[in-house]
Amino acid sequence: MGRWGLGLTKMNEQHVTAKDIAILCAILLLATALRIVGLNSVLWFDEIVTVLSHLRAPWDQMMLSYEMNHHYLYSFQAKISSDIFGESAWSVRLPAMVFGVASIAALWWVAHRIAGAMSAHATALLATLSYHHIWFSQNARGYTELMFWSLLGLGLFLVGIRKPTKGIWIAFALTLALAAFTHLTGVFFFATLGVVWLGWLASRAVAGDGVTKPQLLAPLAGFAGGLILTALAYSPILPTVISNAMEVNEGSAIDLMKEYQNPIWTLFETVATLGAQGPLALLVLSTAIGLALIGSFSRRRHEPLIGFVTFGHIILTMVVLVFLGMRVWPRFFFVDIGLLLFLIFEGVRAVCLWIGTRIPSLQRVALPISFAGMVAISIGLAAKNYTAPKQDMAGAIALAQVSRTQNEPIYVLGVAAHLARDFYGDHVQPVLLPEEFTAVENTTDPAWLVVPFPARTFRDFSTLDATIQDGFDLVKMFPGSLGDGNVLLYHRPGQE
Repeated sequence: MGRWGLGLTKMNEQHVTAKDIAILCAILLLATALRIVGLNSVLWFDEIVTVLSHLRAPWDQMMLSYEMNHHYLYSFQAKISSDIFGESAWSVRLPAMVFGVASIAALWWVAHRIAGAMSAHATALLATLSYHHIWFSQNARGYTELMFWSLLGLGLFLVGIRKPTKGIWIAFALTLALAAFTHLTGVFFFATLGVVWLGWLASRAVAGDGVTKPQLLAPLAGFAGGLILTALAYSPILPTVISNAMEVNEGSAIDLMKEYQNPIWTLFETVATLGAQGPLALLVLSTAIGLALIGSFSRRRHEPLIGFVTFGHIILTMVVLVFLGMRVWPRFFFVDIGLLLFLIFEGVRAVCLWIGTRIPSLQRVALPISFAGMVAISIGLAAKNYTAPKQDMAGAIALAQVSRTQNEPIYVLGVAAHLARDFYGDHVQPVLLPEEFTAVENTTDPAWLVVPFPARTFRDFSTLDATIQDGFDLVKMFPGSLGDGNVLLYHRPGQE
């Protein structure tokens, strides 16, 4: 029936051929090319914060305090890159791109071990073309690195619980620590693996299969070792970790954007970035979840744990964030994208098998046609990455600067106000709080307004809409692929 048949022939997931390696290399070359294009587009808010607060700081000060925006291991790598190549958008994003490509290789390895070469190639290609994966691979943050360490840890975990060796579990401990030092939420994924491991032990005990001493002690040592290394890595800054977490919790309690703390908002926001709204968003979500569940069920005999890991991490992360009263950002689930793509492909494969058993004429073509459709959709969505930067404050400020006359003031409103002044220059005047906006309202002098995060800013500045209608003209909207990433530029010509 061939490699692109319905998968009736059992495949040996341990055997990797030279052809498989060649295909993987071709996929990784394509992934690299897609992530190089646009790598130097303008930085957005969080990236600028990283540059200002850490990458421009001296080495001996950079690692002394904790901030939620600080991805420690990534910032270390980005500072090396910017020191070598000079500070630029592409240099501070370079580690994200490298780990983005590396995470596709790690995903291929996990998928190959579970389901063989065909599934590994298909999953890797879908990740290569994934809108979200490209987006985060061009984002100067540690999320692609977190995905890499998590997938590497998952692969070691799946091998190590069946064939425990010291080398595997020492490597696992290192991946746990490296993931957690990239970002503290990395602990959630490995905590999920711990819960799954306990469930696996319990299921073997109930089934009467028994557990060997190495299968019990080696994983225990791996988890404990990883947590000890994590604690050692964070020990110099532990007081600021605790205080920062408390500040974030207090800030979330009074946050105007309460929807950010709602897991339902997170689900719909994830597909909204792809252009799906309303009933279409519900259809996309339900179809994706349904196929992933089917894929998990279809793999139950060969690797039943993969579904528990994927959905378990999503549920655990949501529960912890909601319990702590923190924002449930979609990016906290980026590490799951690769595994979800694998399960969705396996779900499509299982559905095609079911169709083929009932309509013999479709046995050979159902999966190739379905996969071609998945690839086509992925290409169309991936193209959105290249239509606009993530957030173009630079473009708005630059247009205001070249267009103004007689040094008309350029005001930047909201949470990005002081950051914009520090990054773009003193010609930018920050208006951080609504009460500071009074000075702008109480005059009819010419002025420019730069409004980043418009949904949030208009909600925060309750009089902004009326003030704009009373004398400001919209000069241009600068689109951004970030959620609420458009930047609005207004001008008040003043009275003649």
